[in-house]
Amino acid sequence: MSALLLPLLAHALVSPTPNPMRDAWASLTASLTASLAPPPAVSCNSLLTSLFVDAAVVDPAAVSSACSPTVEWVDMNMDVPIRGQAAVEEHLASLYPSGSRLVVEKMSDGVSSGGFTWHREADGMDGVRGVRGVTYFELDDAGKISYVQEGWEPLFKLDKLLEALLQAANANKKDEAIKPASTYERQSPKTAEGIVRYLWEVAYPGGATPKEALTFFSDDILYEDFNYWEPFSGIDDVSAYIELLDVFPDFVFIPERISEGKRGCCLTWRCEVNGEPGPAGISFNEVNSNGQICFARDIPAPGIKPPPFTTLAAKLRPKLRTFSPTSTAAIATSPPTATAPTASARAQAGTPDAASAGAAGEVVPPSTLETLTSRPTRAAILATYVGFSAYVTLFSPGAFDTWSPTNSDNQLLTAALADPTSLNPIFFCIFNALGVIPAINLALLLPGSKDQSPLPTVPFAAGSFALGFGAIGPYLALRQPRTAPIQASQLGFFSRYVTESKLYGVGLAAASLALAGGLAGMPDFGAAASEYAELFATSKLVHVSSIDFCILAAFAFDPIREDMGRRGWWDEGSSDNNLGRLLAFSAVPLLGPAAYLVLRPSLRDD
Repeated sequence: MSALLLPLLAHALVSPTPNPMRDAWASLTASLTASLAPPPAVSCNSLLTSLFVDAAVVDPAAVSSACSPTVEWVDMNMDVPIRGQAAVEEHLASLYPSGSRLVVEKMSDGVSSGGFTWHREADGMDGVRGVRGVTYFELDDAGKISYVQEGWEPLFKLDKLLEALLQAANANKKDEAIKPASTYERQSPKTAEGIVRYLWEVAYPGGATPKEALTFFSDDILYEDFNYWEPFSGIDDVSAYIELLDVFPDFVFIPERISEGKRGCCLTWRCEVNGEPGPAGISFNEVNSNGQICFARDIPAPGIKPPPFTTLAAKLRPKLRTFSPTSTAAIATSPPTATAPTASARAQAGTPDAASAGAAGEVVPPSTLETLTSRPTRAAILATYVGFSAYVTLFSPGAFDTWSPTNSDNQLLTAALADPTSLNPIFFCIFNALGVIPAINLALLLPGSKDQSPLPTVPFAAGSFALGFGAIGPYLALRQPRTAPIQASQLGFFSRYVTESKLYGVGLAAASLALAGGLAGMPDFGAAASEYAELFATSKLVHVSSIDFCILAAFAFDPIREDMGRRGWWDEGSSDNNLGRLLAFSAVPLLGPAAYLVLRPSLRDD
């Protein structure tokens, strides 16, 4: 939510008693202090331009040499700040491997402080951008960088889920007592810094309403709240969003650092909840020639540091640091065309994004929330994943110290490796089935894996070979539906020549039959079942693996049904589908999905 709007969430309930004289004196003191302070040897704007705009790539040595010896660099994805020139150089070297570029989009024009918005690009990948962000800078009297704070675009966004929560909160909001009259004096600043300081330091503490912020926005404002995938475009779209925000009691939003800048202003902020430290973030605002805010970008700090998805993306795509690179034509530096549906327009329409056309006439993929609300199976998978994770952590029997030599699960595995026949035959089948199911899922999911969002296919599918549903669960729940027919030429090398081959399916079917045969041919099923029941009650490995197998088997129909749609065996828009065929391939665990891989129609190139 906009840095200009955040205080609106709580000022009526938790702001201190307004004092117009105190506010005016504080504003005057700040202005006099800023005007009397000696300017740095070099302006922040010119220094940042030389380091990050004129330079072809980020030079860690050059940036660190422009820093003071005691510089503090706050990367909002990290737990602790980076201090000192050497640490800054090492940090930047790790962030920008050879072939990566930082592209500055918008920059403030401050003298002693400033900042800019940016995105990442990579050599050899023309026309696409990676993760986006905002960086704030302060200079000391010698013109050296003394403080930096950098925020990164989150790779997992609440998107419409946040909007739904806000709408629910507004629907359940009780009538409030009459609010005290506003006590601030209306001002009309025309610079970016002036507007930010007025709203944060004078208007909001004095009881300003959302309309006060709206008066400073241009009609064509573009507002990027990185809790959402799409920006809010135009004053009507932003106004509709602002109306949802006045539902957060006991929140106090506090500006920490506000940069100088007539054209652009960078702001870092934090909030308190019931007097306790809360979330933080960073923002950038730009004004047009009329002195109106025409662009705003807000980035919340991650709740978990370092963020798991960001860390994974940095390993997989170190130059762009995102799972799905975006066309540079989609960079939101100007309002989208009139044919592009805005965030609030989609919400008001109540229809999935997949049914709406984008500016280029292409189908716009549904948001995460739209996928979950329009597909009950996906919501059930997500709910099961949350419940499964909580159960395993809090209530499952046994201990987590699997790698301890004295742990019973570790001893169980050690004995099984030495003599496979020592393992309980029922658990032997379950444990090995958990190696076959991920291989089946790989063949089902890879055809729809291209440019998947919000999560990539391969890391989660590969992780399921070791962690089962614990790894693949989020992807099964949140992946974008891909039921449209595709051609074999659209597949990657591995999926086209390995997982699509009938030999791959026959191999998995043979492994499934072998496990089923071993289970059916046990000489003493009663004794094996009794031993398995005891292991299930005492061993975390056996207990969790067994539940894992049941969950994966129960939801096997969902990826099978989606893959059937790609091959003409299922039509989501029809009520005349062959449900019996779907049940035949998914009702019998392991055997059914493996048989589907053997019998499914091959993808062809028409």
